[in-house]
Amino acid sequence: MEDNDGVFRFEYSTEFLKWALCVPNYNKDWHVGVKSSSNGKLLAFISGTPVKTKVKEQTMKMAEINYLCVHK
Repeated sequence: MEDNDGVFRFEYSTEFLKWALCVPNYNKDWHVGVKSSSNGKLLAFISGTPVKTKVKEQTMKMAEINYLCVHK
C-alpha cells in the first residue's frame, strides 16, 4: 500500500496479515478480492472483521472494514 505520490509505503508480512484478517470468529466471506481474468493478478481487495458496537443502550453486531485496496 502506498500514497498517491508513491512516497509513503506499507509492506505487510504474511504473518501480520493473517493475524489482522483472521481474528476470532472472522467470516471468510468478508474477504473479497477481484482478480483479472486475463492474467489472474489481484486488482482489488476489501476485508471486514466482526465487532460488537454499542449504540445508545443496544449492543449490535457489525463489520469493521480493515483493508480496502485497489491496484493503480
